[in-house]
Amino acid sequence: MKTINLRFLISIRLLSLFRNFLILMAVSIIASAAFVACGDNGDDPEGGGSSGGGKGKVWVDIEGGKKNVAYSDLNEAINSIKKAGKYTVRVGENQKLSFMLIISKSGVDVTIKADNKPVEITMNSMFPMDDYIFITVLDGASLTLDKGITLKGMGKNERSTAVVANESELIINEGATITNFGNNYQKDTNPGMEAVIVVGLKNTKFIMNGGAIRKNFKRALSVNNYADFIMNGGIISENITIETHGGAGVVVYNWAIFTMNGGEISGNEAINDYIQGGGEGGGVSLANGSVGATFNMKGGTIANNIAEKGGGVYVYDSNNEGAKFNLEGGTITGNEADTGGGVYVDGFNNVSDHYSGIFNMKGGTIEKNTAGAGGGVFYEGKFTMTGGLIAANTASSSGGGVAGGPFQNSFTKKGGIITGYGDTNANKVIISGVLPNNRSVGHAVTTGYMKVREFTANEKTDLDSGISGNAGGWDNAFEPK
Repeated sequence: MKTINLRFLISIRLLSLFRNFLILMAVSIIASAAFVACGDNGDDPEGGGSSGGGKGKVWVDIEGGKKNVAYSDLNEAINSIKKAGKYTVRVGENQKLSFMLIISKSGVDVTIKADNKPVEITMNSMFPMDDYIFITVLDGASLTLDKGITLKGMGKNERSTAVVANESELIINEGATITNFGNNYQKDTNPGMEAVIVVGLKNTKFIMNGGAIRKNFKRALSVNNYADFIMNGGIISENITIETHGGAGVVVYNWAIFTMNGGEISGNEAINDYIQGGGEGGGVSLANGSVGATFNMKGGTIANNIAEKGGGVYVYDSNNEGAKFNLEGGTITGNEADTGGGVYVDGFNNVSDHYSGIFNMKGGTIEKNTAGAGGGVFYEGKFTMTGGLIAANTASSSGGGVAGGPFQNSFTKKGGIITGYGDTNANKVIISGVLPNNRSVGHAVTTGYMKVREFTANEKTDLDSGISGNAGGWDNAFEPK
């Protein structure tokens, strides 16, 4: 009877995770299969198992309790944990999971780490499934992936997810790796799932202190429904997505909050295949229905990502709440896009009379990014700058530092520096290999209303897209230097 209750609970919880009905059904089936196979009669570390190491390949240490309780594999070890407490699960050999690992119960705190050498955790594909999920964390439980653990997915030809965390806590520390998850849209047009999914209406948190989420074939990470993602360290890199609204590294939506204190998001690519769409936000995307999503960048680096719009960061709310990107520290550098090399802030919604994307730059640096328009920043929404540095960005048509779109938008600057023509580390527009010296391209800034700033705007130079001429801080357009 207890098994049936747990199966019902898992199914109900997982229903809140996914946007796609087919994915929902697949997850529920996998969860049910896991309970049927593992049952509720595994050894309890408090009262069973083999102590002292034995012939096991996995050992469980209980804080304040038994040590070295031995199990034959990771499925058996995790299934034995039934009581609240802190458990360290040490893995001695590579593991091939028979079923999804489920960590569920308030007060259960599990750390999975390598025993004395790095190990890989994969999944047995003997029983074909629509979606392979390695680990699900639910109902106030906590999971830490620690040194020497690699979760290795099913590759680009299968839809697989490393961890789904719902109303729980997930922590990744230095030395842990998540790789080879997701699916390749070119092979299968049925959307798969991200490498890591963090979702929940309350108390859902993902803390990345170190480690790597790299070389996955859909988005590396999805943060959804009020969840918090705190990145203190580690790297999210070399992930590829062909997905509407992109976000090859991280996608944040539905009132979720991403706080970046450190670490690196680099070398990711959001591709537009012109069939599925996509191509926005190579590094980070606040999109995909990102109602009220917020990205607070206080440190770290977003570098060398590629997209069609917003090589580093793409900001857009399609549901009229206004996605927000607050840049206070860190560096956005070396990113490439057709439009908005560093940051793309999408537009104004005439129906609801609000800005769909909001970018507040209070500090940090946007440098050495490239695009056709808006080497550093392209905005169609609302961009407010009160601090920080925009420098050494390059555009091939207009707005080396900052470019505004042709529609209703807003840009105000009351602090910070945007370098321009002739300055050290200047933002510049280079057209067909030539650096124009006239006042028409906006080496520093150009708006959608043909207001341009060619020379450096320092900390004391205010700019306002709503005011023309010198009063708004602008040069006279098309006037020769």
